Amino acid sequence: RLTDSENRYRDSYQVWARQGWLATTPGASIDYAFIRERVIEDVAKFGLVDINVDRLFQGHQIATELAEELGPNRVFGMGQGFLSMAMPTNELERRLLSHKICHGGNSVLRWMADNVAVKQDPAGNHKPDKVASEGKIDGIVALIMALEREMKHREERSRYEDEGAEIAAV
Repeated sequence: RLTDSENRYRDSYQVWARQGWLATTPGASIDYAFIRERVIEDVAKFGLVDINVDRLFQGHQIATELAEELGPNRVFGMGQGFLSMAMPTNELERRLLSHKICHGGNSVLRWMADNVAVKQDPAGNHKPDKVASEGKIDGIVALIMALEREMKHREERSRYEDEGAEIAAV
């Protein structure tokens, strides 16, 4: 069931789903098994080495199930606080300013970018924030989480650096 604010975007959601920018789950509630299967398909389709998931709430359950399917060294829980999000948020900003991010005309990601603000803690760490927006920012958060994994691989001199692989926020 959609909330009042989500109902406001219903037409856009339907258009984005038809255009292939938004995956919807069957039924009136979130189907986590469907999401898990879609992630497994995307791992194979895009050749993803590993993935980050929100380590709390439903993310924990999906992470456990994905680790059983993909292997424990491919699924990582990531916090959503300042310490976890600061470096990849700064990296996203750096790449955006240097025109190194291309979203391929993704209308959903563009909409989410319009909804996001950057929040700063007293130590100067940054993370994405919705502020007063009723719109979603999940795709931007997923992109930041994907950047965090890519940054870890870069530190380890992985094939991302050697082969020029790209990141995907799915």
